[in-house]
Amino acid sequence: MPRIKKTETQTTQAYENELSTTPAAADASAAVSQPSASETPKPKRTRKKASVETSTEAISQTADAAQTQAKSTAPVEAVVKSTIIRKAPILTIDAYADVETPEEADDTTWHEIQNAFLTKKILTGYLDGLERLEAGNVLAVLHYKGFRVVMPVTEMYVNLPGNNLDRTDARNVQHRYLSMMLGAEIDFIVRGIDSDTKSVVGSRRDAMLKKRQTFYFDRDANGQTLIYPGRIVQGRVIAVTEQFIRVEVFGVDTNVFSRNLTWYWVSDVREYYSIGDTILLRVTSISGTKTSNIQIEVDAKSLAANTNRDNLRKCRIQGKYTGKVVDVRRGVIYVRLSNGTNAIAHFCQDFRIPGKKDDVSFVVTRLEEEHNVAIGIVTRIIRQNL
Repeated sequence: MPRIKKTETQTTQAYENELSTTPAAADASAAVSQPSASETPKPKRTRKKASVETSTEAISQTADAAQTQAKSTAPVEAVVKSTIIRKAPILTIDAYADVETPEEADDTTWHEIQNAFLTKKILTGYLDGLERLEAGNVLAVLHYKGFRVVMPVTEMYVNLPGNNLDRTDARNVQHRYLSMMLGAEIDFIVRGIDSDTKSVVGSRRDAMLKKRQTFYFDRDANGQTLIYPGRIVQGRVIAVTEQFIRVEVFGVDTNVFSRNLTWYWVSDVREYYSIGDTILLRVTSISGTKTSNIQIEVDAKSLAANTNRDNLRKCRIQGKYTGKVVDVRRGVIYVRLSNGTNAIAHFCQDFRIPGKKDDVSFVVTRLEEEHNVAIGIVTRIIRQNL
C-alpha cells in the first residue's frame, strides 16, 4: 500500500506540473490542492485514498477543460491578430508617402464621382470609343480613372459646319468629327449614377455651357469678361487633320487651319500636333449673344516672330536649293525650302508630276520681298512620297 500511495502522489505532482504551464490550469490546480477550511481531515487510509483518487479525477477533468479552452481560443487569437495586420497601414519605402490599394483607390474615385454628381462639378476624362446600339443610336464612351462613363452623341455637343445639312448628313459629319476626337480629353458633368453597377452617365454639353457662361459672359468688378478679343489663351487639341487642328477653348470648339498656325508653309499639320497637346492661341474675334451660339476665331502664328523676311535673305537669284512640296493647286507648286523660305514654282522640268511631301530641287529666279516669297522652277524630283 505505501507503494501505491507513492505512485498516486507522483501522478498527482505530474498533473500539477503540467497544469502549471497555463494560468487557468494553475488556478484550478491550486484550488484543488488546497482544501477549504470547512473540510475535516480523514484519519482512515481508505478515505484518504478515495480523496486522492477524487483529486486525481478532478485534476484530470480540469486539465482536459483547460486544453479544450486553449484550443478554442487559439484560432480566435489568430483571427484577431490577422485582422489587426490587415488593418495596419501600408509599409511604404518613403516615410511620408500616401499609398492606396486598388480597392481603396476605386472607392475614393467613386466617392469623388458621387460628390461631382451632387455638386455638378466638371470632371475630365478621355474619349475611348464609340458604340452603336441595336436601335442605331451611338454612345460615346469615356474613361475616368478606371470608371466607364457613357453619353449619347447629342450630349457630346459637336458644332457641325454649315446649317443646311439634312439629318443623315448631319449624323455622318457628327460621327466623323467624333472619330477624329478619339483619345482626346473631354470635360463632362455627371448626369446620373448607379451605385449597384457603378455605372455613370455624363454630359459634355452641360460642361461646355457652364464653362462658356463662366469665361465668356460672367464679368468681374470692372465689367470685363475673362476671354475677349486679343486675349492670349490656352487651347486643348481634340482633333488633328492634314490641314487643320480642332481645339477646345474653354467650352468652345473651333478649327485652326495651317495658315494660322505658323508663318511658314507646312504640308501636313499632323507632323507637328497631336491629340492631347495644349497650344497658346490669340483670340481674334468672338460672336454670339448666348451660350448656345457663341463662336470664336483664334490664331497661333501671331504669337511667334515672323522670320520669313530673314529666311528670304538667305536665298540668292539663280541659287539652287532643296525643299519639300507643301501643296499643288491649279498647276502651282508650293514649296518650303530647306532654309525655311516659302517658295512658289509654276513649272517643273522633271517628267514626273510633283506631289505633296515630295523632296525637290528648286532654282530661285526672283525674290518677291513684298510677300516674302521666292519665285522659281522645280528642276528635279529628288524623292517622291509614294
